[in-house]
Amino acid sequence: MTERDFVADMNHSLAFAFKHEDFPQTKGHYRRRVNAVTAARITTYEQVYSVLSDPHADDTLHIALLVVLWNIYLSRSHPDEEILDRHRLVIPLTHALESRNWRVRDWALKIVRLLNVTETTQTLQKLMRTDRSERVRRHAMRTLAEMGDEDAIELSIKSAREFLAHRPNAYHIRKNAVITLTDYADRPLVLQTLLDTMLYANESS
Repeated sequence: MTERDFVADMNHSLAFAFKHEDFPQTKGHYRRRVNAVTAARITTYEQVYSVLSDPHADDTLHIALLVVLWNIYLSRSHPDEEILDRHRLVIPLTHALESRNWRVRDWALKIVRLLNVTETTQTLQKLMRTDRSERVRRHAMRTLAEMGDEDAIELSIKSAREFLAHRPNAYHIRKNAVITLTDYADRPLVLQTLLDTMLYANESS
């Protein structure tokens, strides 16, 4: 893959943010991330990879770079256009997944999931089982399940069934659990759980 112009891609993503009302972050929030990257004088993808691979670099800068990469991908002109070099990102993302800051780990997970970086499977399995942040554990589990990891799929099913079994859970929690289970409706007990949930919803309405 030919080296792209990082600054041009970053500026394009910023312009994209201000043109689209449904952009996933506030415009001011994203501009601050871009300003942090600019202030650090990072102008090439090679520098991005280097900083993300440096465990001693500032966590705020790590997060800013990951947010910018994520938005560069989202702002791509064509769905099939290869903006980010996933192979060059394997090592930097692995380092970011091992950060002591859970926000860095969480943002790295978003990009791993977006690009389907299966080379990080071993690190993801460790996060799924031992990470101190429940958010990161669940994000790692969901990412691994989408990659076809059987342990993660079984844990996802178990977790979703437990959420649905606890009736007082909030609507959005139960809704997400149903969405998870529909991906595995052909597995034992999953279809029955979905049917039980539908019956409960009808009885409660």
